[in-house]
Amino acid sequence: MIIHTLGPNSTDSYAVAESLLQSEDDGIVEYPSFDSLLHNLDQLSGQHVLFPVAFKSARKDYGWKEFNYDYWDKVELVKVFQKKTKPMLLIKNKYYKQDRAMIHPATTIFLKNIYSKKTKIQ
Repeated sequence: MIIHTLGPNSTDSYAVAESLLQSEDDGIVEYPSFDSLLHNLDQLSGQHVLFPVAFKSARKDYGWKEFNYDYWDKVELVKVFQKKTKPMLLIKNKYYKQDRAMIHPATTIFLKNIYSKKTKIQ
């Protein structure tokens, strides 16, 4: 089984793909973004693609829901499972003041939950 997913090997997606490997013949093909994987999807006939349901494209308003409707007749959903994300951390650069945080769009809810307990963030 060949699994195509987000790389490098430090990503949550890659770690989950590793947990699905069953033999030495299995492998993982990593992509720099899920958008680049989607761009190559037509060439991956018979292979597996691992997407998190929190997938959010760099394209505005495109994520798992839109992918599901775009490709419902081209892909087969093989397995759905739940895995925890790897530990995350939030750092503050005290030399740069802009009163903003940069975070992956799919994990924005974590940031909002952390800060809503300490301050009122919108």
